[in-house]
Amino acid sequence: MSKPGCARCEMRENEIIRRTVKSAPRLTVEQKVKLRGLFGVEEEVEPRPLAVTDTPAITPITLTKVVDTPTFLYWHYDISDVLLYVGVTFDIRIRSKEHLRTAIWREWMATGKLDLFPSREIAEEAELKAINENRPVFNKAGRLYGPESAIEYLVAKGRADLVPVWLKQPA
Repeated sequence: MSKPGCARCEMRENEIIRRTVKSAPRLTVEQKVKLRGLFGVEEEVEPRPLAVTDTPAITPITLTKVVDTPTFLYWHYDISDVLLYVGVTFDIRIRSKEHLRTAIWREWMATGKLDLFPSREIAEEAELKAINENRPVFNKAGRLYGPESAIEYLVAKGRADLVPVWLKQPA
C-alpha cells in the first residue's frame, strides 16, 4: 500500500495507526512496572497518554518475559464498521504498519480498537473468542466458520480477483 517516498501514503498509514492507538486503554501501575522492567527503564516515568511515538524500541527478549508481557488485542474495521480482522500484538504500531503493507484487506482499513490484556496467553484466548463470536471477515487462524464472508466481501468491493489470492494464503 505504501510506496517509498509517498508522503500521502505515509500520512494515511500514520493516521490509521494514530486512531487505533488513541483507543488504547491506559496501563495499570503493575503493567507499567512490568514494561519498565522488560525494556530496562529504571527511572519513574510520568504517566501520559499513549502516542504513536511512545512505542519502545524492539529489543531481544526471552520467552519467559513474553508470556507475562501486557499484550494488545486489536480490531480493524472498514469505513462501514465491518470487522475486517482481529489479532494480538505487543507493538500495535509495527503490526498495523505490517498490515498496511501486506494484508489483502489493507485498502479497506479505516478504524481500529484496542483491548489491553496482562499477558499474551490471556490475549490469545480473547482473540479466539473474538474471532468466533464476531466473525471478522479476513481472519483464518482459529476460525470455526468458512471463507464465505471474505469471498462475499471481496466480490462486493469489486475485487473478485483477490479471492484466489486470499484462499491460498496460509492461516
